[in-house]
Amino acid sequence: EYWGAYAAFGQTLAKAGVMRGGAALTVPAKVTEVTLGGYFTLETATRAEADRLAAAAPAAKRGGRVELRANVPTMAPMR
Repeated sequence: EYWGAYAAFGQTLAKAGVMRGGAALTVPAKVTEVTLGGYFTLETATRAEADRLAAAAPAAKRGGRVELRANVPTMAPMR
């Protein structure tokens, strides 16, 4: 059920045309107060749209923490 909820969430983001990437991350055996279990990279027209989509994340619905960060692309290719 847990991973199924994230798969469905990812499909919702893809169908909305906003998903640009993401990954599940390995959770350490000893979980601390803050654990990053994965991330999604989205491209939205507004911050309000990003907020609305993030509120639908399985973690947000289960009392977990969802954090949004703006991503500014670099101007020059990295070498």
